Amino acid sequence: MNKLKILFVDDSPNDVEIVAREISKHYIGFCHQVVNNAEDFTKTLTEFRPDIIISDHSMSDFDGLNALKITRTNYKNKPFIILTGVMDEELLISYLEAGADDCLIKKNFRLLPFAIKKVLANRKTRKKLEKQAKTIDELQRQHDTDRNATKDLQSTDDVSMKTKEALLAYEIKFSDLIESSNDGICLHDLQGKILFVNQRKVEMLGYKSTTQLIGTNAYDLLRKSEQQKFSELFKELLKKGFLANIETKVIRNDGSLLPVECNFKLIMNDKGKPHFIMDTMRDITERKLAEAELKSHLSLLQIAGETARFGGWSVDLQNNIYTWSDAVADIHEMPHGFAPKVEEGINFYAPEWREKITDVFSACAEKGIPYDEVMEIITKTGKRLWVRATGRAVKNEKGEIKRVEGSFQDINESKQADDALRETEERFQKMLSLVPDMISIHDTDMNIVYSNWNGFGAVQEDKRVLNTKCYETYRGFDDICPDCQARTVLQTKQAYQKELEMPDGSWKDLRVIPIINQDGSVELFVEWVRDITERKKSMAALQQIEWMLSEKKTKDDDFTPEYGDLSELNKNGLILSSVGKDQLTQIASEYLDLLETSSAIYEINGDYALGLFSSGWCRMMDTASRKLCETDDNQQALNCGKWLCHESCWRDASLQAIESGKPADVECNGGIRLYAVPIRAGGQVIGAINFGYTDPPESDVELQKLSELYQIPIEKLRKEGQEYQTRPQYIIDYAKKRIQFSAQYIANIVERKQAETELRRMKDDLEIQVAEKTRELQERIEELERYHDATVNREFRIKELKDEIARLKEEKDER
Repeated sequence: MNKLKILFVDDSPNDVEIVAREISKHYIGFCHQVVNNAEDFTKTLTEFRPDIIISDHSMSDFDGLNALKITRTNYKNKPFIILTGVMDEELLISYLEAGADDCLIKKNFRLLPFAIKKVLANRKTRKKLEKQAKTIDELQRQHDTDRNATKDLQSTDDVSMKTKEALLAYEIKFSDLIESSNDGICLHDLQGKILFVNQRKVEMLGYKSTTQLIGTNAYDLLRKSEQQKFSELFKELLKKGFLANIETKVIRNDGSLLPVECNFKLIMNDKGKPHFIMDTMRDITERKLAEAELKSHLSLLQIAGETARFGGWSVDLQNNIYTWSDAVADIHEMPHGFAPKVEEGINFYAPEWREKITDVFSACAEKGIPYDEVMEIITKTGKRLWVRATGRAVKNEKGEIKRVEGSFQDINESKQADDALRETEERFQKMLSLVPDMISIHDTDMNIVYSNWNGFGAVQEDKRVLNTKCYETYRGFDDICPDCQARTVLQTKQAYQKELEMPDGSWKDLRVIPIINQDGSVELFVEWVRDITERKKSMAALQQIEWMLSEKKTKDDDFTPEYGDLSELNKNGLILSSVGKDQLTQIASEYLDLLETSSAIYEINGDYALGLFSSGWCRMMDTASRKLCETDDNQQALNCGKWLCHESCWRDASLQAIESGKPADVECNGGIRLYAVPIRAGGQVIGAINFGYTDPPESDVELQKLSELYQIPIEKLRKEGQEYQTRPQYIIDYAKKRIQFSAQYIANIVERKQAETELRRMKDDLEIQVAEKTRELQERIEELERYHDATVNREFRIKELKDEIARLKEEKDER
């Protein structure tokens, strides 16, 4: 597809640059040239052959109206748009009447891409319609010629079949082209009776078939108010033979009105008399809408000037008179129609700006140098306002500057807003500079518009240059990064977010966010890159913890080694007998599930109360070193000194803890570390408990050493070691705390068991003592009972004796 070629007629490079940048958002890769005088314009128009011309109204050596005249003289249909800073309704209308396709105010330059699209589309449609009309006329002439030839040939007796076939082919060709036309075509007699109509006209009028129109009167398609007008036009048609570009509205089948443009051609019979009328009708609905829109725009210019406080001014240099638009007078708080002298106009500027406006105005009036300045004025009531004033010189045919004209706008609110925005942006940039993440804003060409130069974008000081390509500045590439997601974001207009692992092992959270304009296009995009390496590590550790806590292998699985359960050699150990194997397994699982390695609980004499190997590494190393003993007897193996894992577990770690009464942390023969804690009950050490921890070795040197020592292939060691999942240090520290609690828990159980045993012994002794005392008491009771009986008998006998003595005394006295 060819690139769009634009010719700018303007003497302000800054204006052209701004406009071209806006167009590039819609027409990627378009090419353009810029001229500012008649000679260059005429030459470039021929050599460059632009697709469209965009011209300013007034320049120092040229103006848009002359450019338009040159264009229309040489290229009748070349698209031409006026882009001016002067808001003058009469001026814009004069351009449209002279043949300009559209007029825009520079302030609304963002609408230019849409105006280009509309103008190009309209020109394309118009060209197609003109071509179709020309083709129809040619076919009509050919048809007339062929029909006459057919009549002549048919009047003779020697007409050949070949000639008839040729005539039929002409008729078919004519019919096909008529039916393929985009215009509605019909043929009617001089009274208006429709004799022929093509399918396009049937569709335009909302009918279903040609039969609905053939035989009806063409006048019936017109409103009554238009029928008399067309009767007069047909009189003119009879005189001229052709009428073009007649606009009207026809009545469609549903009663609605369709705006059309009609061409009428008078068709003569073989005697040269008017016979038929051919009517070609074109739907101009879209054009009418565009014209209505343009009129609406023009009517809004005055409203816009008042609302936006934007107006135009002109200075007649010969008479030294200012001419202000009503909007300019309103800005100065002066009455409409006020026409000051130049000195009066300059005196409205604040004192500190009068020298500046005098210099730029003089340079424009004397040398034709345009200006565009922001300054302050003081209104009639003493208000200070920021305004934007532009000026352009206007020359006569001799090249003499006859006047200066320009625009004038109250920008006080926007200036204050810009100042506030600038302060906000400065604060915003200061805040963003404190953010450790990379925040970089780019345009659609990958140029850096803003960066806080942090994080991923922390380049050297001398490379921190805005408006450079992001891939060059940040990564040193000559072209767009291979992993860049910006192109996809620009196409889909959807934000992109993904967590990426970098080659150095770090993790980045990459976000690419489009900034959408009101028209739906992407103006900028933001790249936000955050280093999430630590977060990833924490999440991995958390997932590992969740995994470890969710599985209770030690409680449920049987980890008895192939050589048997060593606790069976423990005949009457205090720990095993007091706690029991099942409960010891439950206690060990509280810390062993966190590590998934090995654990052993020993009596004071070294007997195993429990031995567990929950990791593949520990089981493999323990089994291999057990085989080095070359005996089936476990007791002999324990005493042989070649059982490397047992030696580390008992002698190096647990025995050290028992003898010292303190935790022991030692290196194991099997490549990991062992942590042992003494078990203390009743103030005495009664055994030890331990576990293995840390990752198996990875280096070839260490693996080779273990391979030779344990007689295990090095690849098997490497494979088993890689399957072990690393535990973070805080998990190991937590496991060490748990094993100490476990040691104390075992001690508490043993002490409680010992207390229960002593209590039972004391109870038995007490029962024996109670039984003995009871027997002694029974004997004493029986003795007392015997004494009681003897005492009672003695008292009874004494009484009898006293009674006998008393009786004898009485008998004595009586005698």
